Amino acid sequence: MWHSEEDRLQDTVTCPFCGLLCDDLRLQTVDDGPPHPPSDCQLAQSSYREAFALYQASAEVAGEATTLEQALDACSKLLQQADAPLFAGLATDVNGMRALLELAESCAAHIDHGNADALFRNLRVLQDSGWFTTLSIVSKRASG
Repeated sequence: MWHSEEDRLQDTVTCPFCGLLCDDLRLQTVDDGPPHPPSDCQLAQSSYREAFALYQASAEVAGEATTLEQALDACSKLLQQADAPLFAGLATDVNGMRALLELAESCAAHIDHGNADALFRNLRVLQDSGWFTTLSIVSKRASG
């Protein structure tokens, strides 16, 4: 995955794990393994460590190690048999989410985002108090 010394050190990596979007993180790889997490933020350290643990994961079906192709075949069969599949967690980037949405649409699956609790809490505030905008109304009245 990492081919040159320049590829082994990545400066100014934006952290995706909170709303601050710190963009001064440094990731460095050793021996073609996953990058070492940054050392200045506890949330980034634990989140990167968890994400990179998945980098080392291998495919399994029913607890037995298998090839990626066999695991994908098993997943395909499960999705074909499922009445109401659910995709949850969803720690992915934009392209991963687009692919997941396409897959979910093709098999009539439900999607539950990892931060759904916060999303629904915010929607509840909107339902209770409403949302009112005035800029378009003011501009129409001023010109009319």
